[in-house]
Amino acid sequence: MMLDPEVVRSKVEEIFGDPYDQPTDIVGFRDAGKSIAEVLLPIIGEKEICFFDEEVKSDPVFHFLEFADMLQKTAIMIFTVELPEKYSKDLEKLNKKAKIFIPKELQKTIARLKEVGLEKNLILF
Repeated sequence: MMLDPEVVRSKVEEIFGDPYDQPTDIVGFRDAGKSIAEVLLPIIGEKEICFFDEEVKSDPVFHFLEFADMLQKTAIMIFTVELPEKYSKDLEKLNKKAKIFIPKELQKTIARLKEVGLEKNLILF
């Protein structure tokens, strides 16, 4: 499953109007997140794009954060893979105003997000 970066960009712009005045926009979750970020990069600027990735901790363009560290700052979160179970407890720390873009296929992560009261934050693809 791969999200089309242009579809994500148009959805983000549709929901936020001009989302890029947010303090931090966090886009990510592995290589698919990087593809999306490359489309958003000219608008957001690299300093505003962060990733969560358990395996990769550095990149020449984008920077990585631990999952718990990014949650309070997030204005936009784009899931491209199921969130590992061990991070479920951290979801309660997520910015309650964040918009969460997530494919309908990621049922486990969607269920976890709903459990912590983030159902209204979800934008399903």
